[in-house]
Order: sequence, then structure tokens, then C-alpha cells
Amino acid sequence: MHFFRATLLGVGLVSAAWLIPAALAEQKQSDALSSASDPTLVATWTPAAATGPEDPVLMVADPVVEKKRHAPGVPVVTLNDGNFTEQLAARDEWILDFYATWCGACRMFAPKLDLLGERLADADMTHVGLAKIDIDASPELAAKFMITRLPTLFHVRDNQIRAYEGPLDAFHIFEFIQSGWEQVTAWDGPFSPFSIFGMVIGKIAGAGSHFTNFLAAVPLWGYLGIFASLPVVAYVLIALNRNPAAPSAVRKQKKNA
Repeated sequence: MHFFRATLLGVGLVSAAWLIPAALAEQKQSDALSSASDPTLVATWTPAAATGPEDPVLMVADPVVEKKRHAPGVPVVTLNDGNFTEQLAARDEWILDFYATWCGACRMFAPKLDLLGERLADADMTHVGLAKIDIDASPELAAKFMITRLPTLFHVRDNQIRAYEGPLDAFHIFEFIQSGWEQVTAWDGPFSPFSIFGMVIGKIAGAGSHFTNFLAAVPLWGYLGIFASLPVVAYVLIALNRNPAAPSAVRKQKKNA
């Protein structure tokens, strides 16, 4: 009897030694997940040692960082041929993103531009404007800035234009806005977008685009009517250029004869 009791006591102690740590670990993980669901905290998860099981650990929340993380980012505005000059004068510094709706790389970059707006707001750099320009809807601007690939980014500061040639992610563009632009030569001179040559090129491209859109809007029967009327127009022009005095002279010669 004593042996049986001792055996049960030993089994109970072994079971407790195995179940209690597992229960504590499960409770610890459950508490961590409950705290992470609190919107007032910023959760940063770090895995345990590589040799052991992954045990999420909730780090201390920083209320200042949390406040900035939930601050609204700098909005991305849409510029076009009509409002570009007016909107550009509203801020001293801009990041211009030239894109197209049919461009896959442009669609992939769009969320990164929104993330850049959040980084600018976190750094209290809301004086920097973010804008996107559709090259199909703004042919004048596309011609002025000589867009040959998409997406293309430009940094404008105090009416000085600099091309951004770095990686297309929020981190590197943010560094470029902070100080990287100083290492890039400004695009000025007679061929810059703000020069007279740039304005002339923009107007020519705009007129050509409007003419192309007009031709694209003409239906098929319109083209058939135009080609069918060409012989009539040619006959009228020839008739108007004939010498009206010629028939009178012929009749006079016949009468004298």
C-alpha cells in the first residue's frame, strides 16, 4: 500500500514538473498577444535564441513614436498641365512622380510614395510636397521634362530641378530629400523645363496631343466622308481658278466671224 501511494505521488510530481512550465509559457504568450492587440501600444516582436522555440516578447511601447506613427502623412496630389504652375508655387520643395496608368512598375511604386509621405510627416517635413503626374493626361509636362522611362522622379527645390536616379523606395528617396539632392547638379540652362525652350516644346507637344485625340475621336464614317468629298473639293477649286473671260472671248470671235 505504501509503495502504491509513493508511486502515485512520484507520478504526480513528475507530471506537475512537466505541465506547470508549459502552462506558464502558454500564459506568457497569451498575455503578450493580448497586450499587442492594445492600440495604445507599439509592439515589436523579437524571436528567442535560434536553438530554442520562438517565443514572442513584447517590448516597451514609446508613446511619442506611437503618436507619430498614427499621424497623417503628406498627401500625394495630382498635377496636370492646367494646375502645375499654380500648385508648384504653393510649396518650396516637391517630389514629382511621372507615371502612366498602364505602367506596371508605376503601380508597384505608388504605395511606396504613400509611405514616403508618412516618413515626411514623422520627421516634421510637411513642407515637402508629393505629386504624381499622368503623362497621358499631361502631354505638355511630359514633353517639358523629356520623360523617356517610367516611373521618373524629379526633385524641385527653389525652382531648381534635379533628377532622382536612386532606388525607388521610401528610405532612399527620404535620404535624397534630406541631403542627397545637394550632390546632384541642377537641371538648368536653355533646355530646362522652366526655360523658354521648354515652354515652346510643351506647347507643341500639347497641340500635337490634342490633334491626335481629335483624330482618334473621329468615327470611321467621318473618315469615309472626308475621302469621298476630296474629289468634289478638287473640282470646285479647279472651277474657281478658271478664267471667267475665256467663254466671252470665244463667243465674240464666233460673232465676228
